[in-house]
Parts: sequence; structure tokens; C-alpha cells
Amino acid sequence: MNIPYKLFKLSLKVLRPPRLRLRLSLPSVPSWLIFVFILVSYILVISGIIYDVIVGPPAMGTTIDPLTQTLKPVAFAQGRINAQYVIEGLSVGFFYALGTAGIILLDVSSKSALLKDYKVSCWILAILLLLGFYRMMIVFVRIKLPGYLEFYYQ
Repeated sequence: MNIPYKLFKLSLKVLRPPRLRLRLSLPSVPSWLIFVFILVSYILVISGIIYDVIVGPPAMGTTIDPLTQTLKPVAFAQGRINAQYVIEGLSVGFFYALGTAGIILLDVSSKSALLKDYKVSCWILAILLLLGFYRMMIVFVRIKLPGYLEFYYQ
């Protein structure tokens, strides 16, 4: 045994912690409100709200159209992996929330109290949400990094 552990055990023999019976009367918060708060916080953090506050990027960018030589708006900072526009972050956060909803639906459908029809509809919706989320993330990566994984997704 080491010396700090022996000193700790000795202090517990000498000192006695007080018996406190504190009662806190906290207001009851509905569980759905806590869930909504956590989900909105999750969406904002995934969207890069901290980056947006610190760096202050524009909502959208512009690029010159090679054919007409006019400015056209773009939502993705193409080719810049360490930069993002506000719209880009919010759209990615929205699709991450859809993927999260798919996982939550899979969890809900695993409960045995649901009817079989509801379970099957939850499974179908969850799989559609997860496949849509995955496909959109592939699309976003291909927009953000042109030519990345081109040999893999043809």
C-alpha cells in the first residue's frame, strides 16, 4: 500500500463527515424540453457555431463564373478544408441532426411495446434518414474537396 492511501484511511478514522439532509426543491422540467435543448445544442456545436463566433466568416462566398465573368454565390468554401461559410456549417449540422434522428428512431423501434406496423415504419424511416445523411455527407465532401475519393465513388 502506498503512503497517501494510508494517510487517507487514517484521516477517515479521525474525521467523520457530517450527515446532511438537504432537500432541494427544484422545478420539474419535462424530459422533451431537455431533449430539445440538447438536440439544438448538438446541432449548433456540429454546425461550427464556435468557429463562426471566433473567426466570423461570411454567410456565403462568391466566385467568378468563367463563362459570364460575373460573381455567383457559393455556399461551400471549396478546396479549403479548414474554412467554412455559415450556411455550409448550418447545412452540415442539419444533416447530422437527421442522421441522429435516424439513430433515435432505431432505438425507439427496438422497444417491445410498439406494434409491429409502427416498428417497421420506424425502421424504414430510420434507414431512409441514415442513408440520406450518409449520401449528403458524401456529396458535401465531394463539393468541399473536388477530386477526393473520385476513384471510389464513380
